[in-house]
Amino acid sequence: MMGLHKNRQKAFDIGLLPYQYLFNLATLNQTFLTNIEFMNINFKKKILSKYTQNVKKKQVNAVDIGRFQVAIEEFPQNPL
Repeated sequence: MMGLHKNRQKAFDIGLLPYQYLFNLATLNQTFLTNIEFMNINFKKKILSKYTQNVKKKQVNAVDIGRFQVAIEEFPQNPL
C-alpha cells in the first residue's frame, strides 16, 4: 500500500478505497483531521462523491490532493 509520498509526485495508490485516501490525507496534520471531524455532513458527502468519481476515473493526483486540502482547511468548522 503506497499512500502519500513526501514528494507528492505519485500521491495516490489507485488500489486504495476513497475512505482510506481521506484517512491518509487526514493524518498529514491535526488541523486537517479536526476539520474533517467537524465538517458539515452534506459538504462531506459532496467532497466524498467528487473524489470517489475521480478515483473511479483514475484521475486523482497531487494537484487534486492540494485542492482537497485547501477545500477542507478553508471550510469553517461547524461543531454540533
